[in-house]
Amino acid sequence: MRDETQRQRGSWPLQARVRLLRLCSAVLIAVAFLSASKLSHARQAISCAAHDDIAKHLGAKFTETPVSLGLAGDGKLLEVFAAKDGSTWTIVVTAPSGVSCIVAAGRHWQDLPVKPDGPDV
Repeated sequence: MRDETQRQRGSWPLQARVRLLRLCSAVLIAVAFLSASKLSHARQAISCAAHDDIAKHLGAKFTETPVSLGLAGDGKLLEVFAAKDGSTWTIVVTAPSGVSCIVAAGRHWQDLPVKPDGPDV
């Protein structure tokens, strides 16, 4: 009876307020994840194309060519494209299906010296 009187006056018990707060927080988090997921898919759709098309675009617009590559455990090919002077670089990942996506890009690419195998002398 006391709870009923408190609700009528606009004062909810602490447990009810905590449950409502948790529910609201869960809804906000879900909305945030869904929004981020949609934004990520939109970005991916914009930056993915056939490998040849991406390579031609990077060459024409930034004078970038492949400078290194590696094969990931899931079968995807990772390539680094860079301009000869290092002014720009782009990382492209190509799936076994042939679809390539730009995953990162920047400026000031630098090659590091290769250290020989074996113990340091």
